[in-house]
Amino acid sequence: MITNPGLGKIGLGFFIISCVKTEQTPHLRRRSKLQVGPPELHLCIRFHTVSAHQRMIFFYGRQHTGELPQMTIRSKLISSFLLMVFTIITVFTLYIYMRETRSIRSEIIKRGSDVSKIFTQMAVPLLFSMDYISILDNANELILDSDIISVTVADETGNILVDTGKPLSSQINMAAPFYIYKKTSEERTQKYREIQYEGERAIEFISLIAVFGKPAGVVRIVISLKTLEKRVSESLLSIALLSAGAIMLTLILAKMLLKLFDPIKVLVQGTHEISDGNLEYKISVSSDDEIGQLTKSFNSMAERIRSLVDNLEDKVNDRTFRLAGANEEIKRKTVHIMDSIRYAEKIQKSMLPDMETVRHYLPDSFFIWMPRDMVGGDTYFAECFGDGFVVALIDCTGHGIPGAFMSMIASSFIRKITGSEQCHDPAEILRRLNYNVKTSLQQDKAYAISDDGMDAAVCFITSRQTGDSRQELTFAGARLSLTCVHKDEISVIKGDRQSIGYKKSDLNFSFTNHTIPVEKGTSFYMASDGFRDQFGKDADSRFGERSFGKKRFRNLLRKVADMPFEKQQEIILRTFSEYRGECDIQDDVTVIGFGFQNQDRIN
Repeated sequence: MITNPGLGKIGLGFFIISCVKTEQTPHLRRRSKLQVGPPELHLCIRFHTVSAHQRMIFFYGRQHTGELPQMTIRSKLISSFLLMVFTIITVFTLYIYMRETRSIRSEIIKRGSDVSKIFTQMAVPLLFSMDYISILDNANELILDSDIISVTVADETGNILVDTGKPLSSQINMAAPFYIYKKTSEERTQKYREIQYEGERAIEFISLIAVFGKPAGVVRIVISLKTLEKRVSESLLSIALLSAGAIMLTLILAKMLLKLFDPIKVLVQGTHEISDGNLEYKISVSSDDEIGQLTKSFNSMAERIRSLVDNLEDKVNDRTFRLAGANEEIKRKTVHIMDSIRYAEKIQKSMLPDMETVRHYLPDSFFIWMPRDMVGGDTYFAECFGDGFVVALIDCTGHGIPGAFMSMIASSFIRKITGSEQCHDPAEILRRLNYNVKTSLQQDKAYAISDDGMDAAVCFITSRQTGDSRQELTFAGARLSLTCVHKDEISVIKGDRQSIGYKKSDLNFSFTNHTIPVEKGTSFYMASDGFRDQFGKDADSRFGERSFGKKRFRNLLRKVADMPFEKQQEIILRTFSEYRGECDIQDDVTVIGFGFQNQDRIN
């Protein structure tokens, strides 16, 4: 097999494609840079390691900044094209080299075989006649004008008879290459092999000399391979020049391909301008091909977007103007509504008893009234008559303005019943209130469109007559209760399970009176459901909130019952506020407390 050291020198030396350079930046960033092709076609891949994250940016021609890794279509296409061309040139070079080497070697072997055969035929008669001088002359003629570097003739024992390069006394070394001489003698065929002859590569041809059919010696001809190496080098040089020309042509084609992407770069720049808000940006059309049509479409799209934005701005300005006008109208109406509600608040408060008058007749008392909104559905009544004192608490349907309307109805009717009708019996007061509310709202009719009503609690404390030591409190309730606390003992007198005024309320229902003797130190309390239903933060609750509850409310009343009523009011309000925290008020809250701590009768 032939090995060519020249291939290592020429080979694929011109296919140097890339070089890797590592540098350390002042900011301690590690950077690796790969360059492919000439400077104007650099395809660079940079790896940046900054603090705890890595970012890889592909760019072609110039660096693109961005958060996401990207590689342009242009860089992909040019890289693929260059790789394909380089692969084709490499395969073509290897193929030409191998074919040329094989062809020249075959030519040298054929020539050497022919020369060896002819010289052997010429040497047979001269050897038979022992004319060694003629054999030597013929051998020298072969060496003069050819790449044959040695001709040797020896007898069958290895004694050299003719040698163009050594004295006649020498002998062929039959030991080292003995097998080839022996095989030539035995098979009587021509043999050849590649050897190193005096420091250069050569091919040795061995031919048998037969006289009358018997081996008489051998002819050894050594042909130098310098011609082979020279011709191969010339072929490789031609291939290298051809490949260099192909590479230059490839780079020229690549540069031409780059120009095909210039319009696309312009389109990309145009999209960036549009995305940045420059709707006036327009791209000039330089051709009528597909790129030119795409450019026209882009300009048309930008014009349409600009038109839509202009129209949108006009619509926004117009609607902003209308919205400003609507806001002013809403503001004006809101102010009007709030003024109306504030005035309604004054009206509702004017329906409540005068507290100075109440304290004159019932000094040991407090009245807590807290509507959820500015006005509410809770109200209370307190009035002194000749035979006693009436205290009532009414919890109407709803909150806010609807509840306030119902409370106004309730206040009007209870004033009428206790005043002009002079009815002071709690059960009868509730019966008449039920009748009046239901009939006035026509909720006793099938065509009634409303279903509203109220819960109520009414107490009547009799005045102690001269010489009479007894004083009684009569209570009747419609779903509201009376709580009594005496000497740290608490009792609850429940009202009837019947509401007032609703469609389902019995028009002629008779409520029940409960009579209790009034004792010194007894405190009485009535409250709407707003206090006990109020939600507050509670870590033990499943949803993080829990209502105040009946049990907690009764324990609170038992705790404060022995205190002055002003102090009771303060503690009850503070407890409510602390428990509610940041939670919204759920319902209207009304609590009435009264008693006879310092006196045992009504003034």
